[in-house]
Amino acid sequence: MKALDFVGIYNTIPEETCKGLIKYFKKVKYTYHQWQDIDGKGIGSRKNKKEELKNYMMNSNEQNTLVPFMTKAFSKYRHDVFSLYPHLHLNNTQQIINKMSRFRVNKYDKNTNMALHVDNIHDIFDGKEKGVPILSIVGLLNDNFKGGEFYVCNQKINLKRGDVLIFPSNFIYPHEVKSITKGTRYSFITWGY
Repeated sequence: MKALDFVGIYNTIPEETCKGLIKYFKKVKYTYHQWQDIDGKGIGSRKNKKEELKNYMMNSNEQNTLVPFMTKAFSKYRHDVFSLYPHLHLNNTQQIINKMSRFRVNKYDKNTNMALHVDNIHDIFDGKEKGVPILSIVGLLNDNFKGGEFYVCNQKINLKRGDVLIFPSNFIYPHEVKSITKGTRYSFITWGY
């Protein structure tokens, strides 16, 4: 098995949907990204001010616009993984994930980035909702910016507008977004659990 065998890219979000969402997400109120410690407690921004990208938590109506495209991408991902590794597919009811967390928009303005990290996410679980993040699911809404390259396991992942990137949410998959040098990058993230 190779780590990148479990990294999939699927162009499932139509161009018009991406354009409409960006127009909408230009008007919402963002907060600065917050890092968490190992116990899931917010520790604020890191000292490097370049990392101060902005986040916006989607409500269920906003999220519902994207769910069909995420479902389509996940279905392709599941097929690809089980095609490469049929022994992982124990029977026709084998599930990888049962739910997706609330979607979060990440807005990267010029000179912002996301430092190398792994998705040991705790804040998607509020005490009522319980689970373990299995998959990180990233959607890219535009590609008319410079910089902002996405790396997983030190490998550059070439993404274009409308792509959905799926990979495991564990310590084997460190990832980062390089600094934006021109324009604004709009993406969103959800975690399958």
